[in-house]
Amino acid sequence: MMAEIGFIIPLNLNDYLAQGQRSNWCGTQTWWTNENIQLSGSSLGPTSAKVGDVVSIQVGVQGVTDRGATKEGNILHVQAWVCYPNTVPGLAGPLVPSMMTGPTPAKDLTGSPASIFGSTQVGDYRSPGPAYKQFTLDNPWSPKQGDIIPPNTEAHCCILATCQGVADVNNEGGVQVGLFVPGSNLSPIDVCSDPHEGQTNITILPISGHGRRQGRLLLSDFAFLSGTANRAERTQALVEVTPLAQQNGIDPAVLRVLNAGPWSGLPLRPATSAPRGLGLRKNHHGFEASLAKIICEAEEFIEDLIEIVEGRPDGDRRGRRIKLTLPPRGLQPLLMQIEFDAGETPGTVHVFDVVQTDTSGRRGGIRVGAVVVP
Repeated sequence: MMAEIGFIIPLNLNDYLAQGQRSNWCGTQTWWTNENIQLSGSSLGPTSAKVGDVVSIQVGVQGVTDRGATKEGNILHVQAWVCYPNTVPGLAGPLVPSMMTGPTPAKDLTGSPASIFGSTQVGDYRSPGPAYKQFTLDNPWSPKQGDIIPPNTEAHCCILATCQGVADVNNEGGVQVGLFVPGSNLSPIDVCSDPHEGQTNITILPISGHGRRQGRLLLSDFAFLSGTANRAERTQALVEVTPLAQQNGIDPAVLRVLNAGPWSGLPLRPATSAPRGLGLRKNHHGFEASLAKIICEAEEFIEDLIEIVEGRPDGDRRGRRIKLTLPPRGLQPLLMQIEFDAGETPGTVHVFDVVQTDTSGRRGGIRVGAVVVP
């Protein structure tokens, strides 16, 4: 069998140990929490930014020697894009408008290829092995107000990355591996099956004790998009939100984001009980600018009530599961709504996964961490 990988953007340690041989990742793995892709220079940490921040995208690439490869893998291109927060399985979906202008956001290393073997970053928590190199991309990103989906107040985002270059094949010389995207058409990208690609969708929501209240509850909303990777056909999808148990401590991916952001000084601890209320709803907020032009809502929209919370009005049919039938190029704005007890201690962290599954079984999602702040 030919050795044709050379280097990968590892999803996690298991991805590295498997030498990049991804098998049905979108059906069985949480591939949207890739810690080797992040923002640098944001006032909010590695997965979000405020309007006015000027941030860079960093991508970590791991060398592998799978199936008899003996020579270096030379990386020619590393690319990344910031996208609206969404659950599109296998594809990051629409680009944030401010990333669609100017040159392709790629670090072009043609002429002086970066050797991925022998490059080590000691002590970097994202480094799963010794042959690891982190790239900081050339073109910065500065979010605009139009990049924010209301009622969000910050640019929570998905970040998609690819790498492309030359790898040895059975000592017979180099062959091109990976994908280079010359423009803004991301449709050839398939994170599920191509180890030269990766995506991160991790969002942190600060829940203030002085924020929006309803009686003894603290309320929080997070807006995102549901869509489909196959933009040419009518598609059915199921979107569901689930709280994650944290018996062994705060989810590691969320904790690392928290420790790199403005809430790192809090006495962080995992929540020991579920939130008072949790559900999904259609997002009725108005959209402007480029976002308004790409919204194409579901033809069918079914809210599936799977919990009843004591004291909730009879007319409140909020459920944790929504069924959608999306037209071609369909994008449905949704809201994740959470209700916390107002007595929760600052530093308490809740973690949720919002997961979309289409009729083929492909899954996509967003991991959301909610931290109680003073």
